[in-house]
Amino acid sequence: MNRPPPFSSTVQWAKRMRFSASTALVDELVYDDDILSLFQVATSATAAKSLIGSAKISSIEMWGPPAAVASTSTVSVEWFPGVTGIGNPSKIVSDTSMGSTFCSHVKASPPKTALAGMWLAGNGNQLISLNGPIGTVVDIVITFVLADGPAQLDTTFTITGATAGDVFVAPLDNTANKYLVPVSYATK
Repeated sequence: MNRPPPFSSTVQWAKRMRFSASTALVDELVYDDDILSLFQVATSATAAKSLIGSAKISSIEMWGPPAAVASTSTVSVEWFPGVTGIGNPSKIVSDTSMGSTFCSHVKASPPKTALAGMWLAGNGNQLISLNGPIGTVVDIVITFVLADGPAQLDTTFTITGATAGDVFVAPLDNTANKYLVPVSYATK
């Protein structure tokens, strides 16, 4: 062959990311904009933009800390439908542990009809609802596509003390309460 072969120049990677609940999660909503703005670059001390052009969720895994001996610990994820309407219900996956020996644990992938399992465009759609006690660990596996050209979404939460060019990870629920803080990542 006397010419270079065609190739895909799109930068794409799959990543397991970990978050910890700083308070009890009660129907804590995660939106498509939250997923698309996980990786941010600061444009000033108080503003940032997302580095992600598109994303797709593969799975969520949650562990709730063991409860007291006479109590229970429940974690759950609810996948919202992709299109609201007849024959397209949400799907809830949950687990409850009893006592102080084991944690509650769920691992779930989005159903075929869930928006969370499709490539996300960032239109403010609810993807999932999470429940769990304080200290719940949430792992989410996501395939990301790097934005081609200028950074995408403006940050949807207040940052402080950033330097232009700083790269950081936002909370998983950054358009709402910011209870799901990243573990082992720089954040603002």
